[in-house]
Amino acid sequence: MKHPPFVGQTERSGTDYLDEDGAYRLAALIRAAWASVGHDVECRIVQVIKGQSSAKASGSVWAVRMPSLVNGLPVA
Repeated sequence: MKHPPFVGQTERSGTDYLDEDGAYRLAALIRAAWASVGHDVECRIVQVIKGQSSAKASGSVWAVRMPSLVNGLPVA
């Protein structure tokens, strides 16, 4: 099975993928990487830790769930 080249992000990138905006950016990167090799993968953004809604730095943590991937590869 053909897969995209996987390149890890370093801490120097300064991108926070744990906030809501970052999770959406990460999902877009994942979709684009798989699309580049011909796979349409589903990505869902979910809140895994709910922080206080009144503060900007609320402590909320967001994640990308990919139900169309199993063990990191698209389900055939």
